Amino acid sequence: MTSEITAEIENLAVGGAFIGKVTSQPEQGMKVFIPYVAPGEKVHARITKRCESYLEAQVIEIDQPSPQRISPVCPYYQQCGGCELQHGSYQAQLVWKYEMIKSALKARGAENLSSLLAPIVASPPYGYRRRVTLHLSKEGQLGFYQPNSRTVVTVQSCAVATLDINRLLPKLQNILSSYAGAIIRVALEQGIEGVHVIFYLAKRIAREEVEKLLSHVKADVTGATVLEGETVVAQTGSSVVRLEIPTAGDKIVELPPGAFSQVNWEINSALVSAVLQRIQADSTNQIIDLYSGAGNFSLPLALQGHAVIAVEVEKRLVDLGIDNVIRFKLGKQLKFIQSTVEKFVKDELKFHFGATVIADPPRSGLGKVAMNMSAAGKILLISCHLPSFIRDVVFMSQHGWKVKEIIPFDMFAQTAYVEILTVLERERR
Repeated sequence: MTSEITAEIENLAVGGAFIGKVTSQPEQGMKVFIPYVAPGEKVHARITKRCESYLEAQVIEIDQPSPQRISPVCPYYQQCGGCELQHGSYQAQLVWKYEMIKSALKARGAENLSSLLAPIVASPPYGYRRRVTLHLSKEGQLGFYQPNSRTVVTVQSCAVATLDINRLLPKLQNILSSYAGAIIRVALEQGIEGVHVIFYLAKRIAREEVEKLLSHVKADVTGATVLEGETVVAQTGSSVVRLEIPTAGDKIVELPPGAFSQVNWEINSALVSAVLQRIQADSTNQIIDLYSGAGNFSLPLALQGHAVIAVEVEKRLVDLGIDNVIRFKLGKQLKFIQSTVEKFVKDELKFHFGATVIADPPRSGLGKVAMNMSAAGKILLISCHLPSFIRDVVFMSQHGWKVKEIIPFDMFAQTAYVEILTVLERERR
């Protein structure tokens, strides 16, 4: 049994490796998944895993390189597990992702939906990421995990992170070397005023050590928070991260540090604008925003005069949403409900027949929630995970829903991930 193969690479696959076909005996014709290659390349690779219907391998040599292959910008590329596509030009990456979505639809028997697939909305290739999480090794080194590993790669910069975050990283490296074992990870969040840093404790440390840690960083950040689990141990500076509300001019939303928010605010703004544009024609309809968070879609809609019910399970995000309702005097337009989406859709959606529903679920997608959406008139489904997008859209297209548009957004440039907006309407009988 051979340990090395030759292969021709075809497409980007879900997860970041590329799929190809083996061209050497005795595995000729088998599928193989290889990271850091490119469509059209002929490669020599070493098998790392054998499965019944496919192989996994690591490239040894590129025998015929792609003309889209470039030198990666990041010095940690392939050591750090954060990016998978920096070896290709940005325009090539957009093509690879587009073809990946088409291939995924075809694999699930939904090739007919490919005609509805719009070009990917492009991002700034680098410097876009306003939120990063780094890990502190037992040796006191700050960095990102290696691919498929918990080994920390020490970094002094991150090519996809904002300039302000990169300015802070070298100082944090120096400060945190003495906190090995006490701090497990560090999150950095860029707001309009600067960077907020969050230190996550692995174990309780003396109060004076906490104060010393905060004193080291307070001059360089807008705020700093020390957390033990979900409990705030100490805080300095601003207690919130402030961001511009997409499409709302100079209006500002305040988020608690560590709460979910999109990492790419420019693309998030484009996504919110696309959602609003597709709701204008339904201006008299009730709008239901499921998995609403603090109101990424609800606030811009309410500020434009739409009537919105926002459904969110996390109490601190609901409380924050209510604060913004009061601050912007939106009591007549926007109502926040603390509930699981599953419960709301099962018990309450039927009372809003014909409503326009926005659903931005986690990576797991809608799942069983999709079975209880029949009262909605239109659904704008936002998916951040291609397999769950395919599963949900195929299910809904088979159960009374017509797919009208599929619009991908490059929320995570330099990676294989993509955010997808799908517009669905009830089929008339």
